Amino acid sequence: MLDLQQLIEPLSLEEFLERDFSRNWRHFQGEPGRFTNLISEELVLKSIDSRDITANRLTMLHGGELIAQELYASPGSGPALIRPEAKRIKHHLNQGAVLLLTHAEQLHQPLWDAAESIGNQLEESVTVNVYLGGPQSKGFGLHIDHHDVLVMQIEGHKSWEVREPSLKHPLL
Repeated sequence: MLDLQQLIEPLSLEEFLERDFSRNWRHFQGEPGRFTNLISEELVLKSIDSRDITANRLTMLHGGELIAQELYASPGSGPALIRPEAKRIKHHLNQGAVLLLTHAEQLHQPLWDAAESIGNQLEESVTVNVYLGGPQSKGFGLHIDHHDVLVMQIEGHKSWEVREPSLKHPLL
């Protein structure tokens, strides 16, 4: 099972919690492929394909514009439910779209176990958002996260920009 200590080595969990958590951003380089059993594009698409999920948990963008859900999902079996179709999602990803799936831990047991383990160590509730970007995708624009974020880049290449805080205590 994934352990927070494994993510932040060689820093100790105590040092991380005391010096960095909720205070600073840190980059921890990992070995390529070490999370492939936890999550991958194939596992994400398989976990949502032809399965009812709440419509607001799945978003696709292309060039900063929302893609209408009917272009990658059919209506689900109840109100506010959709049934994503992996083949149609993959088509949009291949065209440069980006996908956001919230609460992915509810769809894949290894993610649930990892979120629970990390949550227990941080004494916080942990949820997993998955972002998939196709070739030449731009992801999501500049934004502020109003919560602590642990990013695990599983594969591919991405340029990250982390800026200094614009407010000293943005949640107050």
